[in-house]
Amino acid sequence: MADLGSTTHETLNASGRSGGGREVDTDIHSRIGSQLKALYNDVVEQPVPDRFAELLRRLETQSASESAQESN
Repeated sequence: MADLGSTTHETLNASGRSGGGREVDTDIHSRIGSQLKALYNDVVEQPVPDRFAELLRRLETQSASESAQESN
């Protein structure tokens, strides 16, 4: 089991072995990125809930009001 208190961090190469501090191959980064995009694409396409949209409108109104007061 890994020592969670350790301050030494090692990266793993493509075979899962310690790479002595070498970074993971860019191809692996690209694959991970593509898979994460596919996984979260659903979430990104969902509409903003009405409750959050209302909160955003309130914040924008408040911010605009404060800006107008500061400029006077």
